[in-house]
Amino acid sequence: MTDHFPPHDTTREDLLIQTKWARRLAVVYGAALLVLVAFVAASRMLAESKAAPGVASDPTPYVAERASATTPRQRN
Repeated sequence: MTDHFPPHDTTREDLLIQTKWARRLAVVYGAALLVLVAFVAASRMLAESKAAPGVASDPTPYVAERASATTPRQRN
């Protein structure tokens, strides 16, 4: 059970057809990849252009650092 497929000798015509289909498939996948990259780039450019320059697009949901009324030096 080493051979799963019956033996098949490829002719020159078979190789030409296989090469033609491989090229066409590469063109289709390449075009799909270019469309995907263009879509992602366009959506990022549009998302960045909506925000005003120098302003964060979304406010932060938390306060990173808060000034307290008492500093460690004042507590001593």
